[in-house]
Amino acid sequence: MANLRPTKRSKLELAAPVAHKHEQFWILDGNTVLEVGGVLFRLHRSRLVDQSTFFAGLLDVQDVLMDDNVVVESDENGMVYHLSNTTPNDLEALLQLDKNPMEYFFAPPQFPVLAAILRAATGLCFDTYRAFAVKLLENAWSSSLADLTTESKPNAVEVVVLARSCGIESVLKRAFYEMVRMTGYGLGDGGELDSGDGEGLREISRADERRLERMREHLISAWSQVAVRVDRSFKCPNPSKETIRTPGMGHILPANAWERRVHDSGLYDEYQFDPLCGLQALIDIKWDEEEGWCSDCVRARREAWTRMRQKLWERIGVWMGLDN
Repeated sequence: MANLRPTKRSKLELAAPVAHKHEQFWILDGNTVLEVGGVLFRLHRSRLVDQSTFFAGLLDVQDVLMDDNVVVESDENGMVYHLSNTTPNDLEALLQLDKNPMEYFFAPPQFPVLAAILRAATGLCFDTYRAFAVKLLENAWSSSLADLTTESKPNAVEVVVLARSCGIESVLKRAFYEMVRMTGYGLGDGGELDSGDGEGLREISRADERRLERMREHLISAWSQVAVRVDRSFKCPNPSKETIRTPGMGHILPANAWERRVHDSGLYDEYQFDPLCGLQALIDIKWDEEEGWCSDCVRARREAWTRMRQKLWERIGVWMGLDN
């Protein structure tokens, strides 16, 4: 951030619509006025400086630190700092947290509020609140395979946009996987989505869209290789315990069971875009000896499917450019 003196507004800039005071955060004994998106906030300088390295630099009268996101002018409210690196809704969410940090101690905020806090804390360098918001987001969008369930998580697209804009790579793997297993990746036309905060549309990058397309191709291929038919190359680890079968029927019973349990049941189609949960579904099936599966066969196959899940989860990070 460059060391600059306060920038004065031109007459043309001053012709903008008159800003209105925020209902809650126009504090009577405040001594610092901020204008964000047409809304005026009057806050305590000491609190801003204490919590934010951005404001610590901006409000230091000895050495004003500024960038293109700040314009300073004097009016009837005194010195006014016009900020373009946040929005009124985002700043309000951050100030609510600062007013009552214990509010979300027992229950985390809803995603739109958490996203607003994170954007504002990142843009305005409220490092403690940013760390708090990042931790909550990581808890909700865990990168651990053990936390993946068949239940789709809402807001996957928004999480990708948020993570990219705020530099939080740790939540991207789960968010991308949630997107890839949704119809249309959860995107509208052109990859746009409403931010939900009245601030217009946000987009994922075209590069991320291409990564999602390639990732889905890989996942479909991986699921097909595992589930389209029973693996006839599989050898029972303990042939002496295999179910006694009619000569020449060695693969018929397991194949019939596979057709019924995987295809006729709809399992294969259900997990076409979600092989991680598909593999878990295969693991959870109660294969039995009447279908040509001895206990050792079942154990060995389940172990193999478990290893496939872990390996596939690791590959997703590589496909999406998150891991080397």
